[in-house]
Amino acid sequence: MNNQIRSACIFHLISSNGVYGAEKVVLALAEGMKAKRYQVIVANIGQKSNKETAIVKEAKTKGMEGIAFSCSSRIDSKTIKDIRAYIVNQKIDIIHSHGYKSNYFALKAVQGTNTKLVATCHNWTSNTLKMKLYEYVDKKILRKFDQVVAVSNQIYQRLTDSKVPGDKLKLIYNGISIQESNSLSGSFKEEYHVPPDTKCIGTIGRLSREKGQIYLIRAFKQLIDKGSNAVLFIIGEGPQKEALQQEANKLNIDNKVIFTGYRADISNILASLDVFVLPSLKEGVPMILLEAMLAKKVIVATEVGEVPKILGKNGLLCPAGDTNSLIDSITKALQMPGNERAKIGANTYNTVINKYSQEKMVNEYDKVYRRLIA
Repeated sequence: MNNQIRSACIFHLISSNGVYGAEKVVLALAEGMKAKRYQVIVANIGQKSNKETAIVKEAKTKGMEGIAFSCSSRIDSKTIKDIRAYIVNQKIDIIHSHGYKSNYFALKAVQGTNTKLVATCHNWTSNTLKMKLYEYVDKKILRKFDQVVAVSNQIYQRLTDSKVPGDKLKLIYNGISIQESNSLSGSFKEEYHVPPDTKCIGTIGRLSREKGQIYLIRAFKQLIDKGSNAVLFIIGEGPQKEALQQEANKLNIDNKVIFTGYRADISNILASLDVFVLPSLKEGVPMILLEAMLAKKVIVATEVGEVPKILGKNGLLCPAGDTNSLIDSITKALQMPGNERAKIGANTYNTVINKYSQEKMVNEYDKVYRRLIA
């Protein structure tokens, strides 16, 4: 039985346009399972014109098999047929899907096969009527899966409230590769010609409403008005980019707010920041928070999802959407003496090592896969 499990094929399915939190979980999990001798395939459902998306390229860079399925509409029957043909041909044992779209495609694709279904629920945004509808449908779909994993206690409770059977539910916290901290060159600041005496504040993530970057921009405006010598880096891409740029222009701080677009060198960026800010309105277990903790950064974050539990007293917490609290917390972070920064950095680093490592996460998913295959 052990040899059968070790040679089992796990097919990760996601619909993605970049490599952000959920995508990093997929890659870390896939990489860990490959080391346990599973056959691992990372698949992405993307736009018809986008043959090889960022996560597929990254999977291949890490020595894993990756495949992109083109999709010309929200529910593309041809894409479902293509996925079904692929999993039958490759003798896929488990489809592990991530997100409402991939959950739907996975459920439809396995019909008529013996392939097991696993889903990880990273978060739901529910910030528009359309997204609320998707969430409602997704929760019904998940009842039909063999295993549903929540990445936070809040998501676990929402799945329970949605009548996903308890014997199908499991809580597994996200984990991060400790190797993420190995490339801390800190050349990012010089790349953008930031003077040595200027403080660097930054946030990293998809530019979308639930990530709350607009509140950070408004808080930063008040910091500048109070005389702070600082720049704000906003790293990432997303549907809110233009609106955020317009807000910076409107507040006359566009010369101090730098939009970098998507960047893959997160460790290098974090090494250059004086303060990392997570201004989200909603979160589960944010991978970027774990990355910032691993980089021993001083962190300002909102009290959402598992963030307060993860940071504990080793960060500055404030209510979501509260600009004044953000200003106060960032100011305190900038003024923090070096010895206190070092102490907090050591504490956050040890928290990730002991509680949120890739190894810990992979071992928990390994138990899930073994049970389903057995």
